Formats: sequence, C-alpha cells, structure tokens
Amino acid sequence: MLEEAVAEYKRLVTLIGDQSREACRDELVQLLTTRDWITQKMSSGAPVSCALIKEIEAADSNLRRQAATSASLRLGFNRTYRLLESSRQEWWWKLHEVVPDPTRRDKVFQILSTVCFTIAATISVDIVRRFLVGAPDGFALAGVSGQIILTLLAGSAFTSSGKRALASAFANLRLPRDQEPTFAMLCSVIFLALCMVGSESLPRISNYLVNSVSSIPVDVDVSPALTRLRLAVALNPNSAKAHFALSSLYERASAPEQALANLEATLTIQPTHIPALLDISRFYMAEGRPEYDKAALYMFRLKKLNEDPSCPRDLVEELRQPKTHAIYLKDLGWLYYGDQKYFAAYKYLSMAVKIDKTSIVKPEDRLQEPYALLAKLAQDTGGTIKAPSLLGVTFAYGKQMPTTGDGSAELLWSVDERVEDVRAWIEMGKPKSLQMSANQ
Repeated sequence: MLEEAVAEYKRLVTLIGDQSREACRDELVQLLTTRDWITQKMSSGAPVSCALIKEIEAADSNLRRQAATSASLRLGFNRTYRLLESSRQEWWWKLHEVVPDPTRRDKVFQILSTVCFTIAATISVDIVRRFLVGAPDGFALAGVSGQIILTLLAGSAFTSSGKRALASAFANLRLPRDQEPTFAMLCSVIFLALCMVGSESLPRISNYLVNSVSSIPVDVDVSPALTRLRLAVALNPNSAKAHFALSSLYERASAPEQALANLEATLTIQPTHIPALLDISRFYMAEGRPEYDKAALYMFRLKKLNEDPSCPRDLVEELRQPKTHAIYLKDLGWLYYGDQKYFAAYKYLSMAVKIDKTSIVKPEDRLQEPYALLAKLAQDTGGTIKAPSLLGVTFAYGKQMPTTGDGSAELLWSVDERVEDVRAWIEMGKPKSLQMSANQ
C-alpha cells in the first residue's frame, strides 16, 4: 500500500509540473492528501525501505522546485488552501510561501524600490528638518510625527524584521510570495508620491500660517504669531510674503536686526516688493541709525519703478495706490531732508500732503509724518529754501516760484497762506513721531 501511495504521489508531482497544462484543484487536493497519508503511514512504524525513502525525498525535492519556479502553481496551491481552510503546518501545506528564485523583473523591481525609497526618505528628512527648524508648535509636531511614522512604515519593507512581517502578512492573507517584490515596489512608489505631495504642499501650509496671523491687535502678545511665522519661513524659505510678514512682526516685537534681515531676504526673493522697499528705506532713515546712502539705494529703486514706462502695470498700479504713493513720496522727501537737499524734500513732502488731503478717504489711513517733516523743514530752514539753477519751476501747489538774477530760485514762507500751512503741519505732525511705520 505504501509503495502504491508513493507511486501515486510521484505521478501527481510529475502531472502538476507539466508546463503545457494548468493543474486543476482536484489534482492538488489529491497530491496534498496523498502526501499526508504517506507521512501518517511512515509515522505509524510501518517498515520503509531506503530506496522508497529516496523516492519520496526526490519527489519532495521536485515538488519544491516546481513550486519555486511556477507562480501559477503557487497560486493554485494558495486557492486550494483557502478552499480547504487548512491550518496544517507541514511544508507541503505552505507551498504558496515558497520564496521563488528572483527573476529579472524582481531584480528590476528591487532596484526601483530602493531608488524610490531613497529619494522619498531624502524628501521626508527635509520636510522634518523644516518643521523642526521652524520652532515647532503643536501644529508642527503633528506634521513631524506623521512624517516619521510614514517613513518607518515604508522603510520596514527593507529591514529583516520588516521582511519577516511582510512574509507573515502574505501567509495570513494566503498571497503568493512571488508578489512580494511587486508589493515592496508599490509601497516605495506610494511613499515617494506621498512625500512629493507633502513637499509640494509646504508652500500652501506656509501661506496658511501667514494668513492666520495677518491681523493681530496692537495690544496682543506677538510671541505665538512669531513662532508660526518662523515656521512659515522654514517651510517655504522662498516666500517673500512670509519673510515680509515676519519682518513686520519682528518690528512690533522691538527686534530691529531680525526685522532688517527678513526685509533683505524679502527683497532678495522679490526685488520689486514695494512694501519691503518702503520699510527698509524707512529703517535706514530712522533716528538713531541714519544711513541715508543705504536708504537711497532702495528709494531710488522705487523711484525708477515709478518713472520707468516699461515697468509692469501691476507694480505701477500698486505703487500708485493713494496711500502707498503718499508713503513713497513722504519717504523720498524724508531721504532728501536727511541729505539736506531741502528743496527736493519740500517738493516730495508737499506732494505727499496733497495726496493725503485729496485722495485718502479713510481716517485710519491718513498720514501724519509728511506734515511733521514739513514742520521740521520749515524750522530748520527759517522759512527759506534755495533751489539752485531751477528757472521758472512750477511747484506742487501750482504756483510759479520767483527767480533771482543768478539763475537760482527761492521759496519763501511769507505772511500769506503758507504760514497757515506751517501751523497746520505742526499740528498734524504732533500725534506721531517720525519713526512711525511706513505702512500706517
């Protein structure tokens, strides 16, 4: 009986190994039950010759080899196990777990998996670094934690313990082991895609953080907002908007050096950022550190934008907004005043006053600085401003200036309405100092 069972077992092994046909379920079931019966007989103490043992070992070796080289055979065994709902532990009941010899496709998939995971891990490290550099709060820590967990899960497919876990999962799901390289590559590609999506979303997260602190009341502590804006800059270092918002907040926090550094970063990214040009010019003209040569570099950049006919229309429209234009003219007059070019200072300050009186409607947008500067200008010059070699100049108020015989021109604050102007300038300039923000 045992010899007949071994012969049947050998026949079934040969039959299912025929590459010209696909083994049917009944053949696989018969093979497994026959192998079970042989083992049961041998365990019962029945006499077995050495030749018969060698035949069984040869058939077993042949069956393992066929399972390792035939994906369809492993899949057939897998379906049979699931049909029978077997929990047997003998090796022939686990042929679907046989690790096949790697094919050329498997090797290519392994290389692609490694490349994708390496790139994704690099992106993931950069994302985590940006969150950590930005002085993380709860929002940032949540992002870092999620990225670390995602990296560990994806990386586990390449570790020995991860491979064992993957093999166990395939066994529990009754999936053929030859699909492991494909599954590992799929995990790497998904991980890379998620990391790329995360990296691409950093500018949007940065913009959200900037918008979340766009309007902070004057009497509120700015420390939490500073933390968020530092994170916004770390997530998107090329955001002029984030750098400028951070510079404004640093100014409110009485940190002028950090404010200046972020203004310079803003202009490095966007050289035509008009509010940043105005703020950095004002910074260099402020009392306590007047550096008019540096301020002139930025103010004349604005002046060129204002006068250049080839300047993009959106920049021109931004600079010609009444409040922005009045601030620009005020700062230009301030620059000339600091350089003791009083006629040019008077010209631009008066133009700023005219715009403030005629074009700025909202009371909260009205400016005080140009009035205060004009009052100081009147006090410093004693009511007389000399403008050499300006013949027949028509001034901001539309009045012809008197000229002298040597080709110079003088503007006199006499006892007419200009005295009232000076008094008005002094009154208008009282509420605020000359160091007020150019954005107010």
